[in-house]
Amino acid sequence: MRRNRATTLAIVILAGLMLAGWAISGQEQAGATVEKFSANIMVQGGGAPAGRSTRLNMDVTHWATQGDLDGFKKILTEGGPNALYKALAGRNVGKVQTTQSYEYPIYLAFSVTTEKGRTIKLITERPVFTKEVVRDQDTLEYIYSYIELNLDAKGKGSGKMLGTAKVFINKEGKVDIDTHGQPQPLINARKV
Repeated sequence: MRRNRATTLAIVILAGLMLAGWAISGQEQAGATVEKFSANIMVQGGGAPAGRSTRLNMDVTHWATQGDLDGFKKILTEGGPNALYKALAGRNVGKVQTTQSYEYPIYLAFSVTTEKGRTIKLITERPVFTKEVVRDQDTLEYIYSYIELNLDAKGKGSGKMLGTAKVFINKEGKVDIDTHGQPQPLINARKV
């Protein structure tokens, strides 16, 4: 297993909720109403498209409760990443769609109240390309995409997306996220 530690984000994504017990408000737990968010994702790298952006539209139909998060942490701890994937892959709690009409299901959505507003965290399916399978690349271990939006009290802000991400338990016993690439900045994020 090869990891690019220089680009590893030692961000504790699920751990903040699962281990530190961040409070999820009652409104966010209920998930009765669809909440819509959008952001521009900046295209990075060389070539003509670099520096341009595309719009991401995110619809969340169900927010995870603390009980959901505790259950997923237990699955990950006892069964490993494959067991977590099996548990999450059957869930569809919303969708992420680009302006190019690519649509991916959201497996897990949670919202954390912050001093300035709220942080939205989404774990989604990610596309797997034929060349990854043919070349048996280690990117196949990075089976999710991760989106984080930091919104102020008016529902506006910014964020980031990890196009290839994996969830694992680190040496300290905390849930952690690793990425096989660079985070992509999200700008003009807002609640719609």
